[in-house]
Amino acid sequence: MTRQQFRQRPAVGAPSPSLAAWPGWVPPAGLCLVCAAGLALFLVPLRGVDLGRVNGLGLVSVLPAASLLGAGLLTVAFVAALGLARPYPAVLAAMLTAIVVCFDGATAVVAARPGQATAYQAAGIAQYIAAAGHPPPGAGPYSGWPGFFALIAFAGDELGTRGLITVLRWWPAVMSLLWLLPLFLLIRNMRASWQARWFAAFLFCVGNWAGQSFFSPESYGYLLYLLFLAILLTWFRTAPGTLRPRSRRAGGPGRRRWRGAGLLSGELPYVPVSPAQQAILLGLLLAIFAVATVSYPLAAFLLAAACLVLALARRSVLTSLPVLLFVILAGWFSFAAAPGWAGRLLANVRSLASAGGSTVPGISGAAANVHVRALETGLLIAVIIIGLAVGGRRQRRTRFLDDRCMLVLACTPILAFAIGLNQASLAQAYLFALPALSMLAAYLFFPATQPGRASWPVVSAAAACAIVLTGAFFVARYASTSFEQVRSGDLKAMGYVYAHDSRGARLLWLSSPAAGTVPALPWQYRGLGKVDYIPVQAPPNPGDVGHIVAVIRRSGPGTYLIITRSQVAQLQQAANYPADWGQRFREQMSVTPGVRVPFADGGAAVYTLRWPPHTPRKPLPAAPAAIPRPSARLWTAAGLAVWALLVIALAVREFMEVRRPRRDAAAAG
Repeated sequence: MTRQQFRQRPAVGAPSPSLAAWPGWVPPAGLCLVCAAGLALFLVPLRGVDLGRVNGLGLVSVLPAASLLGAGLLTVAFVAALGLARPYPAVLAAMLTAIVVCFDGATAVVAARPGQATAYQAAGIAQYIAAAGHPPPGAGPYSGWPGFFALIAFAGDELGTRGLITVLRWWPAVMSLLWLLPLFLLIRNMRASWQARWFAAFLFCVGNWAGQSFFSPESYGYLLYLLFLAILLTWFRTAPGTLRPRSRRAGGPGRRRWRGAGLLSGELPYVPVSPAQQAILLGLLLAIFAVATVSYPLAAFLLAAACLVLALARRSVLTSLPVLLFVILAGWFSFAAAPGWAGRLLANVRSLASAGGSTVPGISGAAANVHVRALETGLLIAVIIIGLAVGGRRQRRTRFLDDRCMLVLACTPILAFAIGLNQASLAQAYLFALPALSMLAAYLFFPATQPGRASWPVVSAAAACAIVLTGAFFVARYASTSFEQVRSGDLKAMGYVYAHDSRGARLLWLSSPAAGTVPALPWQYRGLGKVDYIPVQAPPNPGDVGHIVAVIRRSGPGTYLIITRSQVAQLQQAANYPADWGQRFREQMSVTPGVRVPFADGGAAVYTLRWPPHTPRKPLPAAPAAIPRPSARLWTAAGLAVWALLVIALAVREFMEVRRPRRDAAAAG
């Protein structure tokens, strides 16, 4: 069989006689009923879920059986819709929306308050910028990412505090839905069947276990990343029909075929637009990149790298655009964020040196092992997705298709790990590669390029894989629910500290080497610059509180110790502290001489000491500058001017290039 005959052979089998006997509207209507039943089964029982009973497995340990059954029905209904004779976009979109709302918005339905401590910190930084006009001191790497916070500060005045809390609560589900919009624009450029595109979108949803969709610059930057790539590969892509073999000398002997010879491009021809429209789209690309640079520099760096590799792979007509993008990045790092970026890179290198090779270093014991196994489920999902992608790539290769764009987008994010050199950056690299990996993985089940009905054995295999990934998603995505939740007592305890920070306050929180460096409490959403957060080692023996009392005494008046149920759960799940550790610690602190309890509400309590009258307060340590500012030296001003002129010159050149008619229009196909 020749390659041309192989390409033209039917992509799918004949319709099933049993299905052909039904009217055309019956199968999609039946699947809609199954989806509606799954949605009801999932959402209705969630109201009775008690997050206080969550163990090391996370949210899945308290999810009702009906909710798990509902998630399974949603998954089966969506995958079964891929076996219909033709696509029903409205039905598939409604099903996928229901899946995202249930899967990524589960905690928003169960909990009345958002549960990510970093989300509260981000909200506090945005409110500080709205009031002061600049990032707060001591905000860490966020001080060099003002774009996202400035946008939220602009909208925060209209939302108010209650509205902002609602935004934080539903942000993960909303962002996951927004990510799908540029994802569909991206994958619609692939030479693939409609089943492959929709299944790739599903794999993207259930493969996103990293939990980066919470209220943060990371989720916003990821949206910009997807939007940039979607525009680039829709209107600025070079997609020749068949790649011709190269030779040493045209027409001479010794002709040598290269590895990609004779392969059909895995991408469709680019969408033709006028030169004026291309100029507008190029301006949009530069605007998106500029916002990504000041909001989440990692996304901007990966965009510049992807543009460079796509140009080298002959899949982008903007061959000189990477130079402009790297110049913009170099200027931002040189004149605005260099000290903060250098400090973050050094911290990442140090964290790699102390990681010890385990997923959560220092964990031992039965309870901790359960939590580790839950976290390692995310690694299992990544391995499955990557394995499916490798198989899908081989399937497409047997059909003589060259999916070069997807390979570039799947491999380029490895640079994220090279920059961070830690476990968090490895998860980020997987997240940025997930759109391409999902598309390649879908090709394993639906490699055809022509529309038609997929065989039911293939759909059944895809459904089985989807069920496994769905169960693994709930375990990995919500493994940390036991300490990633905020109760009313936690907010009241923090409110007490903020009410007494007019002259500055020091807040001690319980930590351990295995539990991480971020407190499991709603911190920094108020009082930025007035409260100094100090981690203190939680004693394994809850009766041994002498060290903590000594730290409070040395710090002086205005020093508080806060303990919450989330902190205790973090110590138990991450560091294997005893089950009754929290209760015994609070009892010991309450009876310790000289200690008083100014606030207690359920599982949250605030402790301080009884100070003699007129005891002087110690000043808080000086905070670092919010954003490193360039000095007024002549060479700095000259360098800034040269950088600005270089950016303008390169941008003008790009606009002049895209104004020219495309020369590859006839070859595209």
